[in-house]
Amino acid sequence: MFSTTKCDSICGFDINWSRIRYLQFQELQEDGDLFPISYGGLDEDEEARHDQTFNAFNMNLTYSWQIAPGSSVTTVWREGLQ
Repeated sequence: MFSTTKCDSICGFDINWSRIRYLQFQELQEDGDLFPISYGGLDEDEEARHDQTFNAFNMNLTYSWQIAPGSSVTTVWREGLQ
């Protein structure tokens, strides 16, 4: 009987940072069309009122087990924090 088993585990991390900038504002009409409006999104000091940043941290853990040549079991666990 021929038997070989091989196990691999991989752990990875991703950090994503994005800036969200609103360039224009529109109103959704009843028929689904968008209509431009005059609201600019600025406060009294001409600072953007709605711009934001978005941060996400992801951790990935993968475990693979080769039971026999051509047959494997893989488990993936992913956790994301925002």
